[in-house]
Amino acid sequence: MVIGNYTLTGAPTNAYNFVATYADSASLITSRTFYDMNSNNVWDAGDINYQTNLLASSSTNSFVAYSNGSYKIPVNVGTYTSSLAGTPPLYYTVGGPTSYVSTFTVTGQLDTANHYWFKPIPNQNDLKVKITMGQMRPGFVGTGFLNLTNVGTTVKSGTMTMVLSPSISVISSTPAPLSVSANTVNYTYTNLNPSMINKYVFTYSLSNTATLGTKAKSYVYASDPLDLTPIDNSDTANVTVTGSYDPNDKRVNPEGSITPTFVSSGNYLDYTINFQNTGTDTAFTVIIKDTISNFLDLSTFQFVASSKPVLIDINANIIDFKFYNILLPDSNVNEPASHGFVSYRIKPKSTASLGDVIKNTAFIYFDFNSPIVTNTTQTPILAILGIDDYKSEALYSIYPNPATYSILLSVKGSEQIGNIKIYNTEGRLVQSNTVNANQAEINVSGLASGMYVISFQIGDTQITKKFIKN
Repeated sequence: MVIGNYTLTGAPTNAYNFVATYADSASLITSRTFYDMNSNNVWDAGDINYQTNLLASSSTNSFVAYSNGSYKIPVNVGTYTSSLAGTPPLYYTVGGPTSYVSTFTVTGQLDTANHYWFKPIPNQNDLKVKITMGQMRPGFVGTGFLNLTNVGTTVKSGTMTMVLSPSISVISSTPAPLSVSANTVNYTYTNLNPSMINKYVFTYSLSNTATLGTKAKSYVYASDPLDLTPIDNSDTANVTVTGSYDPNDKRVNPEGSITPTFVSSGNYLDYTINFQNTGTDTAFTVIIKDTISNFLDLSTFQFVASSKPVLIDINANIIDFKFYNILLPDSNVNEPASHGFVSYRIKPKSTASLGDVIKNTAFIYFDFNSPIVTNTTQTPILAILGIDDYKSEALYSIYPNPATYSILLSVKGSEQIGNIKIYNTEGRLVQSNTVNANQAEINVSGLASGMYVISFQIGDTQITKKFIKN
């Protein structure tokens, strides 16, 4: 298949699979990837599908990986080597070949004998949790999602706990929780098999007294004394309280800036794309097109979670998340069920350096409608540490953020603001103000559009906060 635009035709056979044909009758390298749970080197009962990243030596660098374990790589006439990308999944070893050679003499040929499988390392305990919150709008109802994944190789049972911000109240949850006490919600899970994901959907309301511009912080954890990587047994959602909002958005964690050390240490950026059907009828198909920044390493892409089964199609640096037969109701009929999301993680390239800004925007297609364009996430690489200290946010407020002309900085209490300094993404001081009051309006109209870090002192506490200049 040469580089260009092609028509993909077919019919969704179920929520997990999509039968596709390429319009130019390209040849296909196609087969299955799976966890060989009984280590007998063949696909049989009890084995688990594994959606992996596979690359061919074709110039298109295109492949489709299905959640049922099958994959397809379109190629032209010629000889190609397909191989596993990256390292084996955690707690598994490669059970068979790591590459295959395929030769095609005419178009329309299929090579289906290219199976890849992974054998489990016994007795590996590892759980992973993910929390995704919707809008935080005072007095309004939102929808949240929890995903509990068994990353290890043993069957797990236990309890998962979610602690919501004091300003948030739970309305309903599916599945039902074991107990709800104030803002603490407990769930039980039983016989969670390796690689399986338990999904929970809950609705909540935010107090109408919540202050705009502050953060509503919630977290979830699943304790396991045997867990090999307890750092991912908990997850936090820190969402800004807003007035009007766009339910179709993109978020990145960590928020704001990262340092060159973050890049050189091989850390991941976690992205979440939220969407909602605010139309007037059910959406049958939702497709998200996400163009990956040139500063991100596509070979490190890892799917994390989604609200519904999703097909992932990667072509060059564009990732398509395809929700076929999603049957997403419109918000007028069923507001809680009208929401969805997909999340993934990816590493910055080792060549990303000081001053680079990693930007990402997603395009969301509902059926045959024009795309909805999300906000653009921005992750600058700074020489200074620009991580917000949420523990100190009770001391002050900065509004608006993003800002066009000025930002209002207010201290909550009798303390006064000291010197105010603003740095650009390269860590250079671009503006300085002296204030001896508990409130200040700072003119930023002369700054170029982009990400900045504002630094100031309240009493003995040094505050560092990121903001965006429109």
